[in-house]
Order: sequence, then C-alpha cells, then structure tokens
Amino acid sequence: MDFLPCGDILTVSRNRDAFKVWRISETEEVSIAEFTSPVELRRHVFAFSGYQVACGGKGGILYLWDLEHNPKPKSLTGHTEHIWSVAFSPDGKRLVSGSSDKTTRLWNVEIGEEITTLPLDTPRTTMALAFSRCGTMIAGGMFGELRLWCAETLTTLFVIPQPQTEDPYALAFSPCGKYLASGTWWQKGMEKMAIRLWDVATGENIHTFWGHTTDAQSLDFSPDGTLLASGSFDGTILLWDVKSFINV
Repeated sequence: MDFLPCGDILTVSRNRDAFKVWRISETEEVSIAEFTSPVELRRHVFAFSGYQVACGGKGGILYLWDLEHNPKPKSLTGHTEHIWSVAFSPDGKRLVSGSSDKTTRLWNVEIGEEITTLPLDTPRTTMALAFSRCGTMIAGGMFGELRLWCAETLTTLFVIPQPQTEDPYALAFSPCGKYLASGTWWQKGMEKMAIRLWDVATGENIHTFWGHTTDAQSLDFSPDGTLLASGSFDGTILLWDVKSFINV
C-alpha cells in the first residue's frame, strides 16, 4: 500500500501469481495495471515508486517491473534466501532489501546492480524497511531492534532496542522525516498489536497505538503527516490521528 501525493492510494491484489495494481480515491477504485510473476513470490513483499513495482522472490531474487514501459521484469540477484522486505528511495533510483540470509542490501535500480550490504552488529533478518521522504535515512526493523542507517555514508546512525516480543514488521517515516512508525509482528499470546511512534532524533517512543489482532503488515502516513494508515493480516485497515503527538 502506498499514498500518492494527491492522496490517492496504490495497492496490489493477488490471484495466485497474477497481480493487479489498484488506484483508490474517495470516489472510485480503478485497476491501472496487471502483471504476472515469473515464479511464485512471497506474499506482501511489495514496494512502489511511481509505476515501478518491486517484489521479492522465494529464492532470493528481486523482481522489478516498469508498468508504464516494460511488461517484463528485471531481476536483481545477490540474496540467497527468502526476501522479507523491500523499499524504494524517494527518487526511485535505489532499492533496499532484507532477506532470511541475514543481510540487508542496497541496489542501483537503473543498472540492476548491488551497491553494498548495509552494516549490522550481528547477522539479522530485516523484516521491514523504509526510506525517509528526503532520502537521507533508511530504517530497518528486525528481531529485537530498530536500526537507522545514513543513506549517504551507508553507516549506522543508531539502534533502538525493541520491547520483548514486539519485533517490527512494518515501518513508515512521516513526510517531515522527524518521526518513524513501526508495527508489530504477532507472537503467541498477544491479543493486540502495538503500532509505535518514534522521535527519529532521540529514539524516544512518543506514543503507542493498539488495535489490530495480528501482524501489522503495512504502514503509511498521509501527505500532510496528520494521519497514519495501518494494514493487517486480520483483514482490516485502520486510520490513526497522530496530530496530538507530533509537530507538523
């Protein structure tokens, strides 16, 4: 799921290995593109950048579609196991991905080559990724921590340890880049999932929302930064008013 600058939403529906991209506004839902995967893909691992779509393959291959100009996907190879997370840079020229091979890789989209492997203190599977809107930071959610990297120097800025059993599974930066939202992966015994709002400068947990009954799989802010949308495996999409907690 992705917000366009006009406020419309882009989302993907799946029927086996056939996919439709939908544009949703206040008045209508329109299918704007259809494509078919060359192999079976892991569900929910999508990223958008305009009419570019990235999706992770089960064998570790990333697939890129340019839905305006080329119906055939481009393949990015480097990961060796399932891909859990992908995110485009704001200009669509770079892509970051996390895999069960416990590496997080940055890619040059235009030439289809790996730029680097992002640093980790210990090998971890990155379950969620997000670029800041200005493109200067990358956030990664993994077991036990949130990590922020500088997208220019490709070094770690800082790490935020996560509460026990609350591993991040979805991430989104606010449009101003000052705040980061994280959604929780479900674990046995949990009845409500935490969606946490973080101050990027200090790492402080400003507020925690509770609502979904299972994994919060996608997050995005509205263009003005006052609303946060969350999508869950429980089949619901919730809207959260964040005006009281942030300075926009």
